[in-house]
Parts: sequence; structure tokens; C-alpha cells
Amino acid sequence: MKVLILSVTAGQGHHAAAQAIKQEFESRGAMVEVMDILKYLGKPLYTTVDQGYRIGIQRIPRQFGHFYHALQKDSSVRSIISTITKTPLFSNKLYSCFRDGKPDVIITTHVLGALILDKMIQKKPFSVRHIGIVTDYTLHPFWEDVKNIEKLAVCGELILPRCRQRGLPSEILLPIGIPIEKRFTQSIPKERARQLLGVNTELPTALIMSGSMGFGNMAATVARIAGCGHDLQILCVCGRNIKQKIMLENSLHPVPVHVYGFAENIDVMLDASDFVVTKPGGLSSSEALSKGKGLILTAPIPGQEEENSDYLVNAGLAMQATKNMPVHELCMMVIEQPQLLENMRNAAKKFVPADPAGLLCDYIYNGYLPGE
Repeated sequence: MKVLILSVTAGQGHHAAAQAIKQEFESRGAMVEVMDILKYLGKPLYTTVDQGYRIGIQRIPRQFGHFYHALQKDSSVRSIISTITKTPLFSNKLYSCFRDGKPDVIITTHVLGALILDKMIQKKPFSVRHIGIVTDYTLHPFWEDVKNIEKLAVCGELILPRCRQRGLPSEILLPIGIPIEKRFTQSIPKERARQLLGVNTELPTALIMSGSMGFGNMAATVARIAGCGHDLQILCVCGRNIKQKIMLENSLHPVPVHVYGFAENIDVMLDASDFVVTKPGGLSSSEALSKGKGLILTAPIPGQEEENSDYLVNAGLAMQATKNMPVHELCMMVIEQPQLLENMRNAAKKFVPADPAGLLCDYIYNGYLPGE
């Protein structure tokens, strides 16, 4: 089987899902190519979208959120952008890469690729299976505008009412979860993970993450948690934010604080932790939940991360830090009342599908999911 995955590297989540899917298909003998649709269509488009996203969420997050919600609510606003993405320039260029070695299935982990593929199929009909992947605990704008699609994989059963309300037919929805790498679906004992990291094997352990780009005031968050009055240790992952990493490394705290930059062994850190303090990104939340970790959510980016937080909290999968319930108080609560963490673990077992990438491959190879 030949599989083409159309993704984007902006924000990392879509790309991480693409890599997880690629890993699973290759383990089953498939030929897989991952294409960054923005880079393929040209540097000007890639730079515009990538920098626009970064500027939006870093400098004008509230306006970014307003724009995101406008896209959800107003089809006329979406149609303007859809018209741009569906121009013949983009669809013709994408079609040219299919003429030699047509794939059996195309998987889109970002709606931009789905929109361009949709236009291409309308203009030059050809037989190919198209599976879309939603990489958050919500339904991004524009998915309801994609017509030529076999299935749309979503985060789970609880999101189905929203999808139907937005006009998506039930028969195309595939509630298999957000694809994550196989290493996040398996665990090693907590003590062994702490030994591998070289940290204390006995202390309650908080893992603090701020996404691949290191957003948020991590120094303030760490200081509050470290000063909460409990004996604990903190694993702090700063992503690519070097300034923040240096600041934390030079700070003094009353408890052990282990500072990391962009880490490749997040799976081991999750196994070593008792709970996770993080922004509500789709992939990072899924990885933690798959490991059975309770989530304390901080500072969601307006837009999809706010919707992720709403979903996770209302499903009993996470707790949200607020002005009136600050993050250090939530940490104290879960340390003193471990049943809170157990409740979140139980909710994850019920509402978070196990091994989404494996389920996706099962469906594509067999045409149905196990148990159907």
C-alpha cells in the first residue's frame, strides 16, 4: 500500500500526528511519504501561514481567538479563505505530484491540505481514498466545507454531537482519537523512568510543559508550584524557548527543579511524573492521557486550545487553572487528594481511545474497526 500524508509543520501538532501515522503504516509494510503541503506549494505561502500563526498566538492572541471563532460561525468568512486555498494554482501543482506513482490513500492532518485536495478532486476526478485527521479536542473551521472525504477521524465519541451540529454526516465520522506515537501508548514503571532521568525516585513529581515553542510564563508557574509548601520535584520542559530555559536554570527554588529544552524523551518524563501541568495542546494532552496522567491545564491559546480545555475539563479528563483557582492550589489538591488523579485516569480509560494510529491503520486496511 502507498500512503501519502499531507501535513504542515507550523505548530508541530499536525506534523507529530503525521509522523505517528507514518510510523504505524511502515510497521505494517506500507510505503509512506509525508509532505508538508505549505512547503510544497511554495516558500511565500509557507512563510505567510507559519509566521502569521506565530504572530497571532504570541502577540495578538485575543484577536487570533476572535478570528478563529468567526471562521466557525460565519460561512461567508470561511468562503473567502476557501476560495484562496482552492485556486487552480494550488490544486494543479498538487495534482502534478500524483501523476507518477498515485497513492492508494491520502491522509490529511491539516484542513488546508484537505481543502486543496477537495478542489483537485472536483476539478480532475480520480479514484483515491481521502481520510482527514482532526488533531484537537474540537472541530476546526473548514472541515465542514470538505466534501470529497471518506472518513474524518476525531478525538472520540464525545465530540460527535458537535460534529453533527456543524453539518457533518455521522457516517463519515471516525471517533478513534488523535494519532500519537506508539511509545506513548506503552509505559515503563515510574521508578525506572525516574532512574533513567537521574531524578529522585520517591518524591511526588510534576511535569510542566509549554509546547514545542515554549509559550507562557513558565518561570512564574514553576515558582508558584515550587513554593506551594509540599515536598515534590519538578520536571520542566521549555521547548525551543532558550531564554526561558536559561532563566529557570539560574533560578533558586525550595524544591528540586530539573530544566530541559526541546526534549525527545517526553514519553519517559510522562512515565516518571505523577501529574502534568501543560497548555491544552491536542497532541500533548493526548500523549499524557494515553499514559494515564492527570492534567492541570494553564493559559490556553484563544481558539482551539480554549476549546480543548473546555472538552477535557467537562469530560473529567483535566483540571483548569484560573485566576480564582491558581495552578499551585490545584497541584496541592492533587497531591493531598490523589483520588482526583485516579478520577482523571478512569475518565481517560473510558473516553480516550487506545492506540489511535493503530485503529486508523486497521480501518484503512480492513474497511472497519475491530469489534464492528
